[in-house]
Amino acid sequence: MFCSNGVFLLVGVVAGILVDSHANLFKIHTNKTIESFLNRHKRDIDDDYDGKTVYYCGNNEFSHAEGTSGKWEKKNITYFIESFGTSMSEEEVRKGIQNAFAHWADTVDLTFTEVNESTADIVLGFKHREHGDNFPFESIYSTKKFEIAHCTGNMPCTTIHFNDELQWEYVEWESAMKKGKWLDPGYLDFLTVAMHQIGHALGLGHVGDDRTRHAHADEESVNIMDKIYTRPAGKTDVYAWPRLRTGDAKGIKSLYQKVEDFEEMKQDCQGYWKKHEYATYNNLTGKYIVLQKGAENLVAAQDYCQKIGGFLVSIHSEEENKFITDFIRSKFSAGRYAYIGLVRANSSWIWEDGTVLTYQNWNPTEPNNVGGFENSVELVATEEHGGWNDIPNDRAKTAVCQVQCPLEVKKESNRFLANLLASLTLLHFLGLLFVISLILNVILVYILIRMRNSNKNRFSRLDNQKLLHA
Repeated sequence: MFCSNGVFLLVGVVAGILVDSHANLFKIHTNKTIESFLNRHKRDIDDDYDGKTVYYCGNNEFSHAEGTSGKWEKKNITYFIESFGTSMSEEEVRKGIQNAFAHWADTVDLTFTEVNESTADIVLGFKHREHGDNFPFESIYSTKKFEIAHCTGNMPCTTIHFNDELQWEYVEWESAMKKGKWLDPGYLDFLTVAMHQIGHALGLGHVGDDRTRHAHADEESVNIMDKIYTRPAGKTDVYAWPRLRTGDAKGIKSLYQKVEDFEEMKQDCQGYWKKHEYATYNNLTGKYIVLQKGAENLVAAQDYCQKIGGFLVSIHSEEENKFITDFIRSKFSAGRYAYIGLVRANSSWIWEDGTVLTYQNWNPTEPNNVGGFENSVELVATEEHGGWNDIPNDRAKTAVCQVQCPLEVKKESNRFLANLLASLTLLHFLGLLFVISLILNVILVYILIRMRNSNKNRFSRLDNQKLLHA
């Protein structure tokens, strides 16, 4: 992954998220640098790494063409792969780029389609040293600071070049899990770099401007949009699949955030969610399951669910867990790590909607509370069983909300009252029948008694003896 590093004059500290009116790349940073347009690809990397090899992105803040907004104004974006390089097969390059786009598509409301036309919105390819765009890659034999890729052009940049003189590898999930095929030493992770460059093509600049980030970086502390490439591996050097982090999610959502129509939602809750692309009705619970793309952290996930009138989902059976897992898998190819409503409170796990914890689906060795601060839970939908992990609260993930529309509640109440009324009516009818039956029986007994009394002297024996009455 990347972390930014500047050597130009610091002119102040800018807190939060900025969109520079003179830059076509959205930037989250703490230091604003001064540099010329001609030097935008040539900012040096400091020699603060004790002679270690450094891999970095060639992009810096752009001056955009007059009339452009610094982001795409359409939702459907096309891309074309013009060359495939020498390190990987065409299939690996194509899958890697497709997966890289999927991470961004699973975070904001954009779609990406590969086309076989050089006039596509975004063009990607592998280039060697001088390649005709006025930003040549330096020979790898003359430096230990390697520019691994860059993105050029307007709107905000439309042409992505990867340095073909370096060694690249795409680690595929299925191959790694089944065949043990991991990232080889000395190779650059293609997925990580492709995600980074696509971020530039969507309008993002680099996250952070802090030299010390890289020196202390690990898999969890860096963002995809950091300037310096960091090998995607944990402390044990096990490959860790690249995912967008909080800084990445905040940046891209600030450019392409879909705003829910809360007024329409309030007026027609059922109708709103029935037509929503990322909502489905769960007959098991009588609630709508709603997915939010790229929640920046647990608090953001909880806030979104509450704004739409619900909570992060609670799960109480294997059937419910499978329903949610299948829904996530049907919608996302990359964003399959999702917050659910289980949180740790005083060493116990509770559902935030107050329901009782009756079902759990932890992955092996979970929950393990690594570092002592894993107080929230993700459902991992990369596999069909949808296992759970405990995680820190600051991860960018999909949020799974549950919403019960007021009309659904009213309908259930009306159904209950109707059933109750029907039951009472039936009881009333049966009671009436009982009373009528009782009256008829009384009348019948009365008639029989009268008949016996009126006819008691009309009977005699054939032998003329007196008839005895019981």
